[in-house]
Amino acid sequence: MDLPWEWYDGYRLRSTVYVWYLALPLKVLRYFDMDYPILIRNAAYTMQFALVIIGDLYFFRLARKHVGVIGGYYSFFFYVFSSTNSISLYRTLGNSVESILSIIALFYFTEPLPKKRNGILPSLNTAKYISLISISFMIRNTSPLGWLPLLFYRLIY
Repeated sequence: MDLPWEWYDGYRLRSTVYVWYLALPLKVLRYFDMDYPILIRNAAYTMQFALVIIGDLYFFRLARKHVGVIGGYYSFFFYVFSSTNSISLYRTLGNSVESILSIIALFYFTEPLPKKRNGILPSLNTAKYISLISISFMIRNTSPLGWLPLLFYRLIY
């Protein structure tokens, strides 16, 4: 089987970080000698489903924080039943996991900064969203483009 051009040594545009994450249950299934075709076929979707649930939880928390409880429920309803979500978010695509990580990072980005800190260490929430952006960047190399202005804004304030 030939690889697409993005995976060849001369280009190296794709990362294997997300692929490793999706392959974890395959290693476990092989170890326990349970690598049946149906389990192998659904292992990656199970891992993606776990990410989608976490992303949905953080989307609801983010919406509830900014538009209130009732607005959070409405936002979550439209988010879950969006045709764009049902087409792309539930598939094992690089941009799907990038959007999930961006939602979680945006939740931590909008957390208020501490009042006064001794030293120059960032707050724990700042470390969380920078870590999430970094993981997202390892999966898709174009993901930090939208975050750069926000990071500069946060550094200034």
